[in-house]
Amino acid sequence: MPVQKPISSVNDFVVRFANVNGSGSASANELFARSILRHGVPVSPRNIFPSNIQGLPTWYEVRVTEDGHLGARGGVDLMVAMNPQTWDKDLASIEPGGYLFYDSTKPMPSSKFRADISVIGVPLTAIANSTYTDPRQRQLFKNIIYLGALCALLDMDPKLIEQLISEQYKGKEKLLSSNVHALHLGRDWALQNLKCPIGLRVKKTDKVVALKDIRAEVELGYDVKLALGEAQRCLNCDIQTVFTAPLCIECDACVDICPMDCISFTQNGEEADLRQRLQAPSAHLDQDLYVADGLKTGRVMVKDEDVCLHCGLCAERCPTGAWDMQKYLIDMTYAGSSCPSKSRSAA
Repeated sequence: MPVQKPISSVNDFVVRFANVNGSGSASANELFARSILRHGVPVSPRNIFPSNIQGLPTWYEVRVTEDGHLGARGGVDLMVAMNPQTWDKDLASIEPGGYLFYDSTKPMPSSKFRADISVIGVPLTAIANSTYTDPRQRQLFKNIIYLGALCALLDMDPKLIEQLISEQYKGKEKLLSSNVHALHLGRDWALQNLKCPIGLRVKKTDKVVALKDIRAEVELGYDVKLALGEAQRCLNCDIQTVFTAPLCIECDACVDICPMDCISFTQNGEEADLRQRLQAPSAHLDQDLYVADGLKTGRVMVKDEDVCLHCGLCAERCPTGAWDMQKYLIDMTYAGSSCPSKSRSAA
């Protein structure tokens, strides 16, 4: 039992995921952050990549903050420790009274823990191995299983996560049902075997309050009338998205957060073929695509300007500053001596 009193906080805490790069954890971690947004609570997520090489450590931090802070707070209240390579470092980063969540399939000596934190063990590997036979499925669904356990521990609404999964795998019923099943495997195990919820909780926020934050506003969505008004306002503003390819690490954070699915990373090709390989296939041939090459993998970034809202979520989410929102000017060119004296105007 921890000597330190466990941290107790609602809608104000920091969760850090310690994973192995290439383990398929990115989608589950992003799903966790977006599900909190669906509760109407602002979050500030960020990827931490010491290396972008498969098998090496990677971290993903989610600052849950009802006040809408964007910067890192410092310290970790809940550590989801899924990487044995970084265990000691991850353990040391937890605040006194914080929580350590880990895969307890293999017993660990008490010397590997701390007396001033609460330890939460879930046999993720054992649950995955007893349910799935394919090695890749075992790894991928283990990530969704820990998301389900966190759902119970933090008192989150599972229906909101199910809704996100259904949106992500729309038209792919087999993937949809298997991910929802994995979610409930973790949640049911936690409810049956652990004290839920813990001191950290996610509480739904009133929609009027939540919509004051741009990230919650886009995530929670609009009705048809408001969506049309906002789309016209955004598409006629003087702000555009600017992409700097050399800064991009292709983490797909912008792809995951985009509410319109207008950003894609894919192999280059003929325009007609390229338009069909986007996140949302582009059918309006009169609208040019924003294509940027120079990425380290040889792929290209493609943005469909026809559906972009210019909401800025890609720029907020990007961990390296590859995306930016910038004002622009239209420089009008005229012929003859009678051209207007003011040749420059804001778009």
